[in-house]
Amino acid sequence: LSKTPGNFSKVAYVDLFDDNGFSHSQVKVKIENSCGEASLFIPDSVKTGNLYVRGYTQWMRNFPQHFYAYKQITVLNPFEDLDAYKQKSDEFFPDQMLFFPESGPILAGVENKIGVVGKSKDGDNISFVGMLINAHGDTLSTLFSDRNGYAFLNFTPSSIDTLYLAIINVQDEIEKTFILPDVKSDGYSLSAKQLSDGIEVVVKRAGNVNSNVMVEYEYAYNNSVKVDVFATDTRVIKFSNEIIPYGKAKVSLKDVNGNVLAKRWVYNRKEPSSSINLSVDTKRVSERGKVDLKMSAVDGSGNPIDGNFSVSVVKSVLVYDSPFKEYSREYELLELGSVNSYLFSKDVNDYLIFADDNDAKTYYPDVEKNLFYPELGEHIIRGVILDKNTEEPIANKNVMLSFVSRNARCEFAKTDENGHFSFAVRDKGLQEIVITPSSQNQMEYIVKLDDPFDNDFVKVHGPTFYLDTLQLDALNDAIIAMQIKNIYDESLQSGYNNMMRLEGTNFYGEPDLTINLSDYIELTTVSEVIKELASNVIVQKRNKKSNIRILNSNPSGFFTSSPLVLLDGVPISDIDELLEIPASELDKIDIFYTRYIVSDIIMEGIIHFVTKNGDMSSMTYNKDVFRQAYYSVDDIEKYLDFPVYNTEEEYNNHLPDYRNTLYWNPNVKVDANGTSSISFYTSDEKGLYSVIVEGFSKNGEYLRETQTFSVIE
Repeated sequence: LSKTPGNFSKVAYVDLFDDNGFSHSQVKVKIENSCGEASLFIPDSVKTGNLYVRGYTQWMRNFPQHFYAYKQITVLNPFEDLDAYKQKSDEFFPDQMLFFPESGPILAGVENKIGVVGKSKDGDNISFVGMLINAHGDTLSTLFSDRNGYAFLNFTPSSIDTLYLAIINVQDEIEKTFILPDVKSDGYSLSAKQLSDGIEVVVKRAGNVNSNVMVEYEYAYNNSVKVDVFATDTRVIKFSNEIIPYGKAKVSLKDVNGNVLAKRWVYNRKEPSSSINLSVDTKRVSERGKVDLKMSAVDGSGNPIDGNFSVSVVKSVLVYDSPFKEYSREYELLELGSVNSYLFSKDVNDYLIFADDNDAKTYYPDVEKNLFYPELGEHIIRGVILDKNTEEPIANKNVMLSFVSRNARCEFAKTDENGHFSFAVRDKGLQEIVITPSSQNQMEYIVKLDDPFDNDFVKVHGPTFYLDTLQLDALNDAIIAMQIKNIYDESLQSGYNNMMRLEGTNFYGEPDLTINLSDYIELTTVSEVIKELASNVIVQKRNKKSNIRILNSNPSGFFTSSPLVLLDGVPISDIDELLEIPASELDKIDIFYTRYIVSDIIMEGIIHFVTKNGDMSSMTYNKDVFRQAYYSVDDIEKYLDFPVYNTEEEYNNHLPDYRNTLYWNPNVKVDANGTSSISFYTSDEKGLYSVIVEGFSKNGEYLRETQTFSVIE
């Protein structure tokens, strides 16, 4: 919100959605030192067009979605025919005009600023030349839109006459006219602009209205700043950085009764004093050639600075070329997602005129509702456990989370009075989890996991996607290259949905005894293994059901209750089926001979059977047990592997290399001098490539620098 680095939440949530609010992909991101990285998978069902990437934390879900971070991206689906895709309308004149008064009302006798957008009947943006005229046909102003139909209109109406925007042709003849919103003789308006040390708000008054008003600067996470104003005609108010934070806010003008007279979004930008210097060792390099980059980050005095930076090298045709998108990328504002302008302004507050107003909501957590708590350490799995027969919550009972794995990575929790539980987990990637009550007497249960993602999407009226026909051949080449790469890319074929059976430390630490089956002659079943090899472990029968007992090492004597019995990290209740597992499928047995206590959970020893596969496939799947695949935070390391052609053998590798992205490192570290050196190799694809370095300094300044080079034969 304020571009100030925070170390509060440790997990971020990112999703990809379209104009209709449909989510196509989601990922959890581990945050360390205010920085996180992940890979967002785009399914081939996504249609060509503009989509939005949204990021937030659990704590941010207590606030309106407008304060999440947003970026617009363009997706090209290679399975669609781009030649047949929608081209920009060839209509000469707009069929409709959208008017965006800066703060609501248009007032007579004061200067007004209005954003104007021209549209075709199908909603396409249409450029235009227009004149502002009154009911008598007098010309008050002339305006020229950019190529996407955006324009700013500044004018001072002398009366409340009806005003029109007349669209003219090359002969200066009027083709169409559009009526503007009504001009009011009485009222207030607001304008805002960025200063070097804050935001300037101008209050304009017209007609016979109460002069006692209040300006409220309301931001997302703290108390608002209020200034009482006695307005005669125009009052200028400065909100300095000493009293307001950086980031987005809503400025409202209110009367003594709290009624809103005018309002608008504003953004207080943190002007960067630092910069990135980037150099490429060559502007022309051969296929499979080596490229060396050097970057440095310095403050305004040339001193080295630290920060979080990413480096990407991609075909230039795939880099968004809109000047507005280049300029606005640092703001990550939902309100700018609907804008696709070629107008130039150094102040983002001008572009916010085009934002949907969206009536002000409370920006503070509602303490009467359930709060979303921040994840201060690890990712938290939350849910509720119910009795299967009554569907009543299993309240104030111990539950266990375990991962199907060769290691016993179990977590323990107690439900509240409503049956809710939460587990903090540190594992990454796709895992297979099992949740069970700790008591073996409660095996008929239902688990419902909370969805950690916010699936309520604000509808975005995004700009129309146009395919640049001048780049159609280059785009088709990039698409063909991607398809060839996917055929030969083993990591892409097998990496994203692979279950991760992570090695790690058992929750019980080092066992008292480990029996490695490979050290002994092969026995028939687990039952025989226990009988022959597991000292101080016995199998008993009671009511035709088997149970296991372990000899307590201190004091002596067998425990009176059953131990915690695990198979591939998961608690097992059906001991009879366990005993029938072929010994040939077993790798080892860990035995813990002492009492193990977690909170008020007492385990009379632990015995852990580990199979060679480590996936519980040796036992029949129990449908009564909650077991499912679960995506934890993304394991980005498996995607950061790029070809190296350092030797003659590597260079002459016959596998084709058609990467469009030559290099990507989301977490580049700089040394004490603020510098970093990076090397990568080009592919078999010729063309122009862009090197993009971007990130944030430690004090939250957004920095970005680009360079280009060509790959030739």
